Amino acid sequence: MLEEKRNKLTQEKKNQIWKKWWFWTIIILVLIIILPKSPEQIKDKPAKQEIEIKVYPSENKLAPSVNDVILETTATTDETLKTVSRSSELNPVNTDALYKVISVVDGDTIKVSIDGKTETLRLIGIDTPETVDPRKPVQCFAVEASKKAKEILTGKNVRLEADRTQGERDKYNRLLRYVFLEDGTLYNKLMISEGYAHEYTYQSNPYKYQEDFIKAERQAREQGTGLWGINTCNGDTTKAATFVNNNVVISTNESISTNEPQVKKSKSSICHEKGTTYYSKTTNFQPFNSIQECLDSGGRLPLR
Repeated sequence: MLEEKRNKLTQEKKNQIWKKWWFWTIIILVLIIILPKSPEQIKDKPAKQEIEIKVYPSENKLAPSVNDVILETTATTDETLKTVSRSSELNPVNTDALYKVISVVDGDTIKVSIDGKTETLRLIGIDTPETVDPRKPVQCFAVEASKKAKEILTGKNVRLEADRTQGERDKYNRLLRYVFLEDGTLYNKLMISEGYAHEYTYQSNPYKYQEDFIKAERQAREQGTGLWGINTCNGDTTKAATFVNNNVVISTNESISTNEPQVKKSKSSICHEKGTTYYSKTTNFQPFNSIQECLDSGGRLPLR
């Protein structure tokens, strides 16, 4: 009997030892899992996603430009870290980049080849009289402004400058740019200085060269240059243009019953020659002596 009790006590002690052993084993395993790893172990693990913006200032600059900013992204993968560079589409004027002018729509709108793609540009800070807006008659001094723009730009290479204050594109998806000629002349300002354009601030939003453009307009107005002349528009380009045809002054808001021109350009800029289907039906028009003159002014031929 005494022997049985001794054996029983021995067994209970063994059971207690085993329970304690399992308890401390579990505790140690839990601690191994939750405690921080050593620096060597952490270094070997792939990093969690981090986004770091580093600025690499250029020489002789007080502040970095958009192109000086590199966005570095560390991905949560086992692959080698990859660096991604991103620069805005809004690039300042590049003295090395020249772009071919494909065509001139009017004094403040042109088409340019950029990286093999034809882009329509709306020039910042200027507004020239309308020649191609189907909602309006040809405005005072519009033909002269369009002709001057074509003389300066057609087939030429130009440099372009964006302006962050104005955005990248307008609501018609046209690129917003300043245009520089190869000799460094700022075309936008030139058109204002010579009286072919008004200074134009879109939605009262100041732009980079606003002060210069306003000054150029004031000088053109004081000197009566171009559209500011008493014998041209006297500054009011919203009125319809007038043309002389066979010594008769004709307004584009008026129809012509006698001495009709060889070609009529409609409000939708279609050139209708005498004898064609819509010639007699076109009563609100700009007159021309030939189809070529009409096309040169920004007109186009009928579809049929």
